[in-house]
Amino acid sequence: MSQPERVFYKGKEIDFIVFVDSTEALENYREQIKSGSKPALVDTVSQFKVFKNFQGTGSIGELETASKLELSVEFGDGKSIEDDIIPLILQEGEIVGGSTIHKGRFQSSNYSKGGHNN
Repeated sequence: MSQPERVFYKGKEIDFIVFVDSTEALENYREQIKSGSKPALVDTVSQFKVFKNFQGTGSIGELETASKLELSVEFGDGKSIEDDIIPLILQEGEIVGGSTIHKGRFQSSNYSKGGHNN
């Protein structure tokens, strides 16, 4: 089973993140859009929420839910999260990885407990 992945959208002032079930789910969503279909978000997204970095920019760090004001400033007034904003982020954003972002590239630096790998 795949790990959730982050889809990163570079905004004008604030960057946004949506979590998808997998890279394959996002690719399938995009293919359906290209073919003229309107795919169900429930088959693609992990949560019907839009997040932002606590500091406002970047794809990593502590995340929090983006406010309605932040979303309306970036995407326009009256836009629906499910109908307008998440689909736009899925189409124009890029996968930056979820919980597997550092998989295979992390080594412990706590050598006091015998974790030294020389």
